[in-house]
Amino acid sequence: PLDDAPPTIRNACMAILFVIHFVVVIILGVLYGSFDSPTNDEAIQSVPNEVSKVITHVALPSSVIAFILSYFMTGFVLPRVASFLVKGTLLGSFVITAGLGTAACISYSSWVTYVSVTLILLLETCYVYSIWRYIPFTTVNLKVAIKGMTQNCAAYGIALFVTVLMFLWGFFWLFVFHGVWMNIDKMGKDNDCFNPYVLNKENLDCTRDLYDHSYFVGLNTFLFISLYWTMMVLYNIGQVTVVGIMATWCFDIDDADSCWSPSVTSSFVRSTWYSFGSICFGSLLTTLIRAIRAIIDKFQRDADSDGDNCDANSICMCCVQCCFSCFEGAFEYFNDWAYVYIGVYGEDYLTSGRKVMEMFVSRGWTSLITCLTIEYPLAFISLTVSSLAGAIAMVIDNNEIGEDGLWDSFWIGFIIAFLISQVMMNVIKGATKTVIVCFADKPEEFSENHP
Repeated sequence: PLDDAPPTIRNACMAILFVIHFVVVIILGVLYGSFDSPTNDEAIQSVPNEVSKVITHVALPSSVIAFILSYFMTGFVLPRVASFLVKGTLLGSFVITAGLGTAACISYSSWVTYVSVTLILLLETCYVYSIWRYIPFTTVNLKVAIKGMTQNCAAYGIALFVTVLMFLWGFFWLFVFHGVWMNIDKMGKDNDCFNPYVLNKENLDCTRDLYDHSYFVGLNTFLFISLYWTMMVLYNIGQVTVVGIMATWCFDIDDADSCWSPSVTSSFVRSTWYSFGSICFGSLLTTLIRAIRAIIDKFQRDADSDGDNCDANSICMCCVQCCFSCFEGAFEYFNDWAYVYIGVYGEDYLTSGRKVMEMFVSRGWTSLITCLTIEYPLAFISLTVSSLAGAIAMVIDNNEIGEDGLWDSFWIGFIIAFLISQVMMNVIKGATKTVIVCFADKPEEFSENHP
């Protein structure tokens, strides 16, 4: 942490809980993990060859192209046209909304459509007008963040490394889940139930009771929570590391003035050791909220399954969904800034969220931080890079993948490049928020280091 206090481990109980859960998943992988298929279909047997072609012809080239283009666009192009791009993408979002509204009016000609589209356009106009005056603030912070990340370019490597770990975890999770699913019939039953040489099975437990069913449901619920929780932990480790690097650059530029500066190593160590419990805590809360959201959406679909969306059940679930969406949005807002404060000062999760909100309130910045428009130019760059990478993948592949010709190569390259470019854009986004927190908390010290 960037203060005089020695670093301490925060939220240790949550870190221990995460490690225990991770060990349980590994044990399940050892006991049940498998990719074996019950069929010997030739199409299944040919999957490895097709995957190899996708990796060599599209995935690897698209990943390299996306990284190079994203780094070039953010490091050299965006700083020179930041203000223009922020304004252009903001107006572009309004144009797209107007175009979709016009298409809706043409396709569904009724007074309800006209009124709805008019209200949406009025709200969009008010939104653009209200945040237009904050564009210079966004532009300045964006330029400063890009400068800091360009000098500490290893931050992109850390983010990509964490992304690779997320892919590997997803692969391992599929290995475990597939094995558990393939052994569903054997769970809760004696092993001799499946032995053809055992003729007398009357004394064996070969039926599944309510307890066995509950065990299986609980096991699958645990696995799905584990999937998202671990993904969020890995993602937030990358984000907190980026924040730590950027904060060091803001307050102690001598330790963050090269590609692999001391701040890169120290920030990664803090996020994977001292702040690991805080990251696990926040990630678990996010996972539980996503789980509740999935349950509410399921109940909403069940309520609407009778075709009547205006009955008591549908209206009640619609109100519940609306209220929960407000709570979910507020939590995500709190969550994002809490991680920034964790990366800067190493506080525990709840304290970080409270302090960063108190800081913004005391500075009168609550409306300022809600009007950040960095997502618009970053999303535009990500889509541009993905489209270029997809087009290049079409040329490299030369119609060797899939059944739809070059379009298969384009969409595979587009998706992969979009994921890589989003990793790069999230680095810039996290760095920009760090600049805001550092300047809001210690403006004099920030100005001394970066006059």
